[in-house]
Amino acid sequence: MYNKEMYKFITLALAILVLTACSSGNNQSKPKIPRQSTVSSVDSVKAPKIPKISNTTNKEKNIDLGTVLKEIDKNISPENITRLDIEKGWYYAKTKNNKKVGTPSSWMWKNDETSPRWVSPVYTKEGGDNKVDELCKKTAGTYTISCIESEVASCEHIPKSKCACTYGSKWTDEEGCVKTKDNQFVKISSEELKQGWYYGLKNEKKSGTPKSWTWTESGKQSKWHTAVTKDVKK
Repeated sequence: MYNKEMYKFITLALAILVLTACSSGNNQSKPKIPRQSTVSSVDSVKAPKIPKISNTTNKEKNIDLGTVLKEIDKNISPENITRLDIEKGWYYAKTKNNKKVGTPSSWMWKNDETSPRWVSPVYTKEGGDNKVDELCKKTAGTYTISCIESEVASCEHIPKSKCACTYGSKWTDEEGCVKTKDNQFVKISSEELKQGWYYGLKNEKKSGTPKSWTWTESGKQSKWHTAVTKDVKK
């Protein structure tokens, strides 16, 4: 009895050993293949993150180029024509392209070497200088243009064109450059008005002198006189 039990035990043990050996052999002949991960080898290297485009960037991206150009043009566009320019009928311009905004389409470009300007056709038909410029020159003044139109580096800035009178006289809008003494305008006397003339240089026109009077150069005997009577007594 003991021997039979012993025999069964040994036989069972051998069978288990044989099966275990076979199982190990099969496993060695067919090595386990590791399960592939869901992330490939390429994906294992982290790619640089692309920053998200903010709303501000989108707005800038949608800016119309035409709007930008208009804004730039607005900042660099020439100055506007002034009321004084229109009243005068002209204004100085360094080049033809320096045409002021608002200049009437009828105005013409006058390419004068000494005083290039945009001019009203009415002014052109009248000929000569306008009343202000003529009065300035008639009374020995120098018509000074703004330094904006001047290439002289040392030019003192003058906000607008004006008449610069010579020493001993000052500018008035009605009479031009008028003679002064002790910083006061010298007035024409009733006697001088009656006789129709008085001695004086071109820059010595007296306040109250009729607009019709003209100046004649005769050295020390230069005089202001009526337009009719030029041959006056000395």
